[in-house]
Amino acid sequence: LVDCVQRGDPRPYIEEYFLIRPEGGAGLVPMRFSNEPNQEECYRRLQPSLAAAPGGWQVDVLCAKPRKARWTSLVASLLAAKVFAVPETHVFWVANAEDTFMVPHYLVDTFWKNMPAHARPEVRGNVWGIERKGVRFVGYGKDMVSTFTLRTANNPNLGSGETPTDVVYDEYGKFPATFGAEAQMSVRNAMPASCSFWRGGTVGPRGPACTMYDEIQEIKRGERQTLYIALRWFDNPHQALPPGSRYRRVMDQRDEAIILGVGGGLDCESEPVVRAQFPEDGVPLEWRIAQRRAWKQDAALAAGGPG
Repeated sequence: LVDCVQRGDPRPYIEEYFLIRPEGGAGLVPMRFSNEPNQEECYRRLQPSLAAAPGGWQVDVLCAKPRKARWTSLVASLLAAKVFAVPETHVFWVANAEDTFMVPHYLVDTFWKNMPAHARPEVRGNVWGIERKGVRFVGYGKDMVSTFTLRTANNPNLGSGETPTDVVYDEYGKFPATFGAEAQMSVRNAMPASCSFWRGGTVGPRGPACTMYDEIQEIKRGERQTLYIALRWFDNPHQALPPGSRYRRVMDQRDEAIILGVGGGLDCESEPVVRAQFPEDGVPLEWRIAQRRAWKQDAALAAGGPG
């Protein structure tokens, strides 16, 4: 399984050795990409970059994601596997703020502590803290190490003294406005040509006024050869309330039973015509019609009520 990681296919290693705590769950379960549609899709898209070069991953990716897309846990598992199985791996993970800083620590710490003894790598000295973790490899003619370092994006010199093999910008869209050209230069100057670069995040409080948005536009214009992954909330079944859910509004309880032009209130008869104007983007027809009906009802209330 170590060979799988080194060849750029860490999935067998992860699914054999890593445990994770599911959302809302009290215990630990094996990490399976197949349990999370977004992780399955992202791994498929990343596979060519992971396997691009023997002994080294050539990843340059930016993922725009909705909430609960499980991107952070996917990247943490991939890079933890690399740290544990590939000597001289040095991951430099930059979190947007203190509240997200602990997430990758807990993920990697849980992976390592719950591995079977025969597979768990040896900690290097006492280097296993929150901000830095190190493991040691023997039998290579000399002792070799791999490290996992965590920092926040509020330090313009955060890349100084680091020579990483992998750099992660977690919740990139929420990085502080002060994380501008100076901080970017500090980190990117420390990255060798072979360094993999992982960026991902949801929309932040400043919307498109952020570096992540600017990079996405550059990718779309063909100015960057970066793998761009855009995850949509409705691609993940965990994001949708099931039919009949008590958390749905009354008018949305039966989306699957919607009939075009019937029982939709004001202007309902135009629904068959409106249908032809919907984009072919995978959103179920019933969801769009339910949304349109809800908007009409809200508009009528805002205008003073029925009539």
